[in-house]
Amino acid sequence: MILGIIATFVAVVLFFPFFHWILFIAGSVVSFVSIILLIIGIGVFGGIEQDFAGFFSIDGGPADGCLSYGFGVALASLFVNLMGTVVGVVSIFFRKMKAMHKSNKRE
Repeated sequence: MILGIIATFVAVVLFFPFFHWILFIAGSVVSFVSIILLIIGIGVFGGIEQDFAGFFSIDGGPADGCLSYGFGVALASLFVNLMGTVVGVVSIFFRKMKAMHKSNKRE
């Protein structure tokens, strides 16, 4: 889970599409991996019937109901990641089209 949080911070740095398309793809991959690690971490800690598993619950109790809340957070971050990926791909596409349009004007 801690690896997932660190990978998310790395993905935020790499995720901006205006740097380079390879960095954007690397950021997307790292972000998807961090979400998978987050889901695995929530599944591991949410399935443990002890008090510290209540870290993932809303009311601070033990593991009752925190698994669904954790997966809701993970799914929300997955959808945010997918929207960011779509925006990045569209912006890269438009940058390529703009560059092609400029080169066609020169000819």
